[in-house]
Amino acid sequence: MTFIQKTKGALLLFCLFGWMLSAQDTAPILSEIKVEGLKKSARSFIDILIHSEAGKAIDSSLVQADILRLIREPAVSHATYEIIHIDEKQAALVFHIEENFTLIPAVDLWTTVEDQFAFHLGVNDYNFLGRGYIAGLFYRKNVYPGYGFLFGNPNFITSKLGYKIIGQHNKTLEPIRDEFNESFYDYTNNSLDILVDYELNLKNKVSLGFGIISEKYIKNKGVDLPEVPDEFETNKFLGKVLYDYDTLDYHYYFTEGFRSFSNFTFVMGKNINGDQRFVSFENDLFFYKRIKSKGNWATRLKIGLATNTPTPFPPFAIDNNQNIRGIGNLVQRGSGVWALNTEYRHTLIEKKWFVLQANSFWDIGSLRQSGDDFNTLFKNKSVETRAGIGVRLIHKYIFRAIIRIDYGFSFDNSPGGLVFGIGQYF
Repeated sequence: MTFIQKTKGALLLFCLFGWMLSAQDTAPILSEIKVEGLKKSARSFIDILIHSEAGKAIDSSLVQADILRLIREPAVSHATYEIIHIDEKQAALVFHIEENFTLIPAVDLWTTVEDQFAFHLGVNDYNFLGRGYIAGLFYRKNVYPGYGFLFGNPNFITSKLGYKIIGQHNKTLEPIRDEFNESFYDYTNNSLDILVDYELNLKNKVSLGFGIISEKYIKNKGVDLPEVPDEFETNKFLGKVLYDYDTLDYHYYFTEGFRSFSNFTFVMGKNINGDQRFVSFENDLFFYKRIKSKGNWATRLKIGLATNTPTPFPPFAIDNNQNIRGIGNLVQRGSGVWALNTEYRHTLIEKKWFVLQANSFWDIGSLRQSGDDFNTLFKNKSVETRAGIGVRLIHKYIFRAIIRIDYGFSFDNSPGGLVFGIGQYF
């Protein structure tokens, strides 16, 4: 290459760089930011979510990030924007927001370990006082009554910082089984948890939490099991670290993208088997794909591992409402679990606010009982599977207003089961 050719190339790059700088300099300045469509939400709450600033040049990537941040809020059903040019140097940015109704009942119905009727009733407001606060109360009857509260602010001072406080009193009848015998214990759990979130960027969020727990076990009935006392009481301290990688994109009730949610928990305090420390790790991987205009394919892979010492109350369970639809309530407990859920959701009817979806699903998973080897998680005798069909009744403008009804069919001689709840299964 000659000197002249090199000089021409350098001049071309210099001119291109100058043109890019000139294009940036001529980008219109935001004279004002407007928000339209607000009914319940306070403008000051919405302003926390918008990072575009008046007086600065319009940044399209920043505006797109504002839209995503708005749509992820429970208070917002959908959001769009437009740029109105005032003259060659100034423009106004207008966000159009469709609000959600966010005062949502929580209803779950199931049968207990002794085929008694059990229920969970609650109410949650995901836009409390119009400022994006989360507030909720619940009452649960699972043989014995339980209750709790929730309060949080996901956008405390800034959209990057949030907190949540949860208090609960739960009492249940828990089965304890060994290879030949079964016993039932009354289990009482009182807890108070505080969780602080920090958003690194739109895709990454970390959370730190701590809490205090009071537990009490009293034998109710059944066979005496070796190394399990008739009565046990303990106090514990809990610490946890959560990491959320979220690339999900939403269009009303449709979802597309990938998400990974991890939870590492450390507990100090005497357990029923004598241990003083307990560690667990859970990870949920989600993948969603839009299929043409009416379909949505959704998949979740859950993996959980915990301290593998023999204990009658390990943390994970094979359960109707957690991982395998149609299998029953608290079928087994263990120190390790994996579950794969995949389903196809198809819109049958869509009106202005109402949607009827049908879905078909396949759930498969396995449990490692406390003290067993790791490879038992993958042995055929440990694997449970169900497939089934269901319906979704969806209100497009009420947050999580999805009535879910699924029936899971068994592949062997065990019975199937009906699962009812509010919100998507995952």
